[in-house]
Amino acid sequence: MAAVWSDVLKVGQVGRSDNFFELGGHSLLAVQMLVRVREQLQREVGLKDLFEQPVLADFCATLHEKNGESDHALDELTKSLEALKRLSAEEIDNLIA
Repeated sequence: MAAVWSDVLKVGQVGRSDNFFELGGHSLLAVQMLVRVREQLQREVGLKDLFEQPVLADFCATLHEKNGESDHALDELTKSLEALKRLSAEEIDNLIA
């Protein structure tokens, strides 16, 4: 996310506590940034969210919260992989056969 902000705002580095608008952002750049978030990260977030949470860390938390359903799928995948790691080679062979 920091890289997206950095690119859109044309600034060197963006830190967790940086404010989008204090870095030179405005409504037009905000829209451009949101389009990139949708395209590059496949995440949905609204313009209102950025205005309410203009600090990078807070904005990311909002993004994470709004897209929780994707995180649920990731959690399920992680649990499945952990279960597979506990299987013996013989058990894995039996599953594949």
